[in-house]
Amino acid sequence: QVRSMVNVTGTGAIRTELQEALAQFADQVVLRVAYFSEDEASIEALVRQAYYDTPAAALGLPQVEISLYPDSGRERVVEIALTYPEGAEELRRKGEALSQVLKELPIPGQTGTAPVFLGTPEERARQSLELLWTVAVYAPDGGSTTYDALVAGVADGEGMALGYALLAEAAGIKSQVVEGERNGLPHFWIGLELEEEERYLDPSEGTGSLRTAQELSGAGYRWRDGPEEPE
Repeated sequence: QVRSMVNVTGTGAIRTELQEALAQFADQVVLRVAYFSEDEASIEALVRQAYYDTPAAALGLPQVEISLYPDSGRERVVEIALTYPEGAEELRRKGEALSQVLKELPIPGQTGTAPVFLGTPEERARQSLELLWTVAVYAPDGGSTTYDALVAGVADGEGMALGYALLAEAAGIKSQVVEGERNGLPHFWIGLELEEEERYLDPSEGTGSLRTAQELSGAGYRWRDGPEEPE
């Protein structure tokens, strides 16, 4: 453990280390954190954020067990145990299948055997959505991982969002899986950075509308950093 311990400062560095660990399906992360100001709940939230920021490895959200040493202080050791829904070998197999499928998906309206995204950021964002819809069908009781969307072909809102995030990454589009509620029920969708403009889309919808935060809020979506509800 001492040999594998990584020195980090700040939540950004913690999140980066977690993303690397999740990408390798590691079962443990040990960090020596300088200027520590977090608690167990905030570390668990960072694991969750790192998972959704790593769609290529989002094959099942792991359970998290966190230990902090010592009990207080500005510099502390954070030990994070990760338990995945499936074994590492099966997750790697799924990751390889996902990678292979990604190389072979044809973009609608284009010829060739591998995705080639063209045009403006908005056009590439729409190409990513069309590509997702060629291989994945939304079902409320579908699977919730990137694999479910792009390989199995049936996914719930979480799986559709993760599948889109991976395609957007391949298209050079900055995106983020957003977790919140739609009409009072838990739901996932996508935030996009398009030429310095923030837009949102819901891959589980059939419209593919790119909407502002205010428009999304008006349609019944609620999320942590979204607009306040009108009085």
